[in-house]
Amino acid sequence: MKKTVVTLSLLLMAFSLSPHLYAEPKVIHGIDHNKASIIISDTEYKMALNMKVYNKKRQPLNRYALKIGQKVAIRASNQPGTVRTLATITLIE
Repeated sequence: MKKTVVTLSLLLMAFSLSPHLYAEPKVIHGIDHNKASIIISDTEYKMALNMKVYNKKRQPLNRYALKIGQKVAIRASNQPGTVRTLATITLIE
């Protein structure tokens, strides 16, 4: 029983560290660093000041590493009626 719980916990942690394993890849269509705005798969997002950007090896990157056409996995706020704010972007390719 204890081994099963530990194994399930490790699997959950692995999936939480790799958003591209459970999120459908999205494509960056536009970036405006002056307005902290980014368009991903035809949806506009605001880039939070403390937004984290990672490469596919989960190494931190600068937000200026984001380019149009890159495939990404994202984590964003879900506040209805507002422009969503990005917390994390992970490059997939």
